[in-house]
Amino acid sequence: MYSSSPVQRLVGIVDIEGAVFASPASVWTKCRARGPGLERKELMEYFAGKDQAYGVLLGSLTVPEKPIRPKLLFKDFRPPQSYRYLTSTELRRIGKQFGLVEEFE
Repeated sequence: MYSSSPVQRLVGIVDIEGAVFASPASVWTKCRARGPGLERKELMEYFAGKDQAYGVLLGSLTVPEKPIRPKLLFKDFRPPQSYRYLTSTELRRIGKQFGLVEEFE
């Protein structure tokens, strides 16, 4: 996970356990028990006028001792606008910085 300005660092790795595709109300019902996130009102406002919504089910979180400056790992790093797929080499490089070497071998 990349934290944008003013932090501008890699701040965590989170496992994605799945996704929910349903009506906004159903997404809220299925996802709310998993922990903090948007309030119901915020979710409904975000999906106002939409029949379908996606919810991402987050799993375990790994946080480094100190946030990591991405330009130390990637010479041409540019912050993603929303998300970015990593290559296996990039994932191993980040995992090593997070102390997760064996999990990405």
